[in-house]
This record gives sequence, structure tokens and C-alpha cells, in this order.
Amino acid sequence: MNVKEALEFVNKGTVRGVVTGTYTDQEFPVGSIHWQGDVGFLRVANKTGARQVQNRAQLAPGSSRGSRHIINSCVQYKMFQRPERDLTEGPIVEADSELRVDHPDHGTTTFPAGLYQILYQRQVTSDGRIERVRD
Repeated sequence: MNVKEALEFVNKGTVRGVVTGTYTDQEFPVGSIHWQGDVGFLRVANKTGARQVQNRAQLAPGSSRGSRHIINSCVQYKMFQRPERDLTEGPIVEADSELRVDHPDHGTTTFPAGLYQILYQRQVTSDGRIERVRD
């Protein structure tokens, strides 16, 4: 997606300042990433080394409004986690059908069926530590 297409995508999905949209397979191939606030959705080709974990609809830990990245209407999905990960790496979501993720401030984004590595935005503190950014 080039800059013009990205702006058109954002503009067509804006409702009262909340960005919504739907990606197709062609628009969101493996290697693509979409950030919904501080949570990223990286489309990956495999889940090598990850083990299945209990499904949870909320993708970001926490109880604040900003942590409410919620899987809304995915007919079937499974979650996996790599044993060796850092604090910015969330679960891998395997969606058998489209994956719809809602957020009260960032809107709804719909992804095609596939594998998605959930990522959390990071920042470097003044003393050089990497920490997770939270909405």
C-alpha cells in the first residue's frame, strides 16, 4: 500500500475520528504490520516453536480503556505463545476466518484469515531500558 492508498484507506474508514477498515489478502500479505494504537498485528507465515495457550479475546494485558483490543467476530481462532519472548511480544493468533478487532478509541480493524504475531509498542527509557508503551 502506497501513501496515497493508505490515506484513502484511513479517510474512507474514519467515523468521528475513529479509524476503521478491512484488509484483504492482497492488501495485507505476510510481513505486513498494522498498529491499532500501541498494539501491532504482524502477519506471519508460521508459528514455529510456539505452543498453544488458552484463548483470550483481549489482546493487551490490563484493565484500562486503552488495553481493550478485543477480538470481536472471528468464527474460530487459536492462540499460541513462544516460550522465549520479550515483553513486547504478545500471543500469535491463528484465525480460521476473518479476524475483527475492536477498540473503543481506535475503532475496528478486520484482517483476513491467517497468522498474526501480536506486538506491543516499546520505548527506551532514559536509563536505556526497553519498556512497553501502554495506551
